[in-house]
Order: sequence, then structure tokens, then C-alpha cells
Amino acid sequence: MKNASNKFAAIIFILALFILKGCASLGPSVPNQPYGGTYPEKFEVIKKNNPLLATELGRLPEIQHGISKTDQVAMNQIIDLYIQDPLVFDKAFKRMYKVGLPEVRKYCTPLQALFWLSQDGKLASAKNPLKNYTLKSLLDLAWNDLHSWTDNDRWKDFKIVVDRLNSPQLLDYYERRVIRYQYLPGYGEGPEEAWTVFNNKYGHCAQITAFTVYILQKAGYKAERHIIDEPKLRSPKGNDHRVCLFIVNEKRYIMDNGRMRPYGIIRFEDYKPMEHAYQFHYYKIWNELSVD
Repeated sequence: MKNASNKFAAIIFILALFILKGCASLGPSVPNQPYGGTYPEKFEVIKKNNPLLATELGRLPEIQHGISKTDQVAMNQIIDLYIQDPLVFDKAFKRMYKVGLPEVRKYCTPLQALFWLSQDGKLASAKNPLKNYTLKSLLDLAWNDLHSWTDNDRWKDFKIVVDRLNSPQLLDYYERRVIRYQYLPGYGEGPEEAWTVFNNKYGHCAQITAFTVYILQKAGYKAERHIIDEPKLRSPKGNDHRVCLFIVNEKRYIMDNGRMRPYGIIRFEDYKPMEHAYQFHYYKIWNELSVD
């Protein structure tokens, strides 16, 4: 029985390495090339008034291989939203664009979230989601199906999800809602654990930290495992607590979601491992993480 268990673990390890090698062999991601085919006629309005927005819409994975009739309807709804109030749209898009590293990420994920709202029939012009825009409010609307990942094609594929979680804010939002802490002896903390955590939707602190580090590095951030020397946080086997240390705009931050009550993102100098997690309003620090 033990041999069978060891063989199964070895198979999972090899499979995880194979998947990660295919995803990470070239290092950080590279931006998608904007779709070069025909766009809806009204797209010229955006192309003329906000060329950067036009480029980023062209990078969305939903239209990389062509604009279907359904995609055209969704695109036209976004264009109508722009025409309705270009100042509000431009102001919100400026903030969307700064989520993640534009020179590395495949596409602008908040813009994809807006496209999903249009695809899903939730982009009613009477209730403009870009008025009083925040990243959290947009994700609450567009990513409200995260818990149904088992029968939702948008969240099933590891590589697709890694490409989508291309900023600390997006990854933090995902981890807090999908990944739960569970101590399991016998698992490691190398990059192959990223796939294990994604597949299981749980892990111990070292595994979840490996998941965090892998995705942030893929998104172009400087990120590494950081060990917390706090006896009360050690595992049943006496291992020290692991968190992710990453850098944005030359400032250090900790992401610590590998615990029963996730901490989210905290400035490195403010991190207090034994303080009650709910003292931190995690989304309030997200604005600091926008690229300069």
C-alpha cells in the first residue's frame, strides 16, 4: 500500500513538473499581439480617441483567434459604454492599465473582466460599472463564479489562470476566495507545488507560498519565499512559516495567504505575524501596487 502511494506521489510530481516546464520554460510571459483582423465598425471611435485602449482590447484572449458574432455583440456594448461617457471610461481604464506589468503580462485582466460582464449580459448602460470604479468592485461582479470552477471553463486550465492572475492584487483576490489552508505532511515547496495547489485548491503555507511565488514571477515580479521565525506559527513537524516576499515600485511587500485566516498583502515593515488578520483591510493597499 505504501509503495502504491509513493508511486502515485511520484506520478503527480512528474506530471506537475511537465506542466510547469511547458508553462515556464521561457520565463515571464510576453504580451499578446493585438488581433489583426476586422473589428466592429464602431471600434474606430475607440481607435481614434484612445489608441492604448484599442490596443489592449485587441490583446484579450477572447478575440485572439477572431471576433465571433457573440464577441462582436460584447465588443459593441463596451464601445457604447465608452461613447456614453468617455471621460469616466478613460479614467477607469487608466487605473485598469496599471494593474500588472504592461511590458510582461499577456493582457489587461481588469479589461477582460469588463469584457466578461458584456459577454454575460451584465453590462447594462444604466448601471455603469466604471462609475466610482475600484478593482475590487469590478472583480466582485465579473469573477463571482470563482467558486464554481469545477464546471466553469474560464477557471479550469492552469496556464490560462496563471496568465490571468498577472498582478499581486489579482492573485490575492483569487487566493482568498479559492485556496484554503490545509496541513499535509510529505509535500514540498518547490515550483511544482504551484500546480498541486491549483489542482487541489488547498495546501500548507509552503505550498501556497510556492503557488504565489511562481505566479508572480511568471507575471514579471521579483518574488521569493520568505521564512518567518515565529514558534507559534510552526507546522506540526516544527517547520517555520513561509510567506511570499515581493517587490513593487522598489518597495517590499508580504503576501501571506497560507494560513487558516489569510493575511493578504502587507507592507514588509508592517508585517506582524501574530496580529489578528482581520485588522488588515487588504484591498486598501492595492492602489500602492499599481505600476508607476
